[in-house]
Amino acid sequence: MSYRDLEYIVEKLRNKYKLIGVVLFGSRARGDYKPWSDYDVLIIGVFDKPYLERLRDVLEALSDISIPIEPHPYTVEESIDMLLKGNPMIIDALSEGVILYKTKEFETLENRFRELVKRGLKKSNVSI
Repeated sequence: MSYRDLEYIVEKLRNKYKLIGVVLFGSRARGDYKPWSDYDVLIIGVFDKPYLERLRDVLEALSDISIPIEPHPYTVEESIDMLLKGNPMIIDALSEGVILYKTKEFETLENRFRELVKRGLKKSNVSI
């Protein structure tokens, strides 16, 4: 997958949702992926549907993408809540991820993350 493919994914999402930020994370972002590794994509946006419904919608919006994508669509509020609980997925995404798209509101989330790290934020032992 090329950077152009990632841009295409962001553009498709921007055409359908009010995006706040999009972050590639996990092994593809770190560079330690295997040929079978999927593309973990954190999608922060304004969503009005419950999580499982929005996940289904995002998967449908990206159905023409031929690579294995694992989208994680959350609101800013959900993201902050996950940070406060030490959720390893959101912490990994914000600490090791590659930002593909962001707005000023996403910068607010990044600043909150940095504040929490300074205050001792640690990943929980819970995996999702």
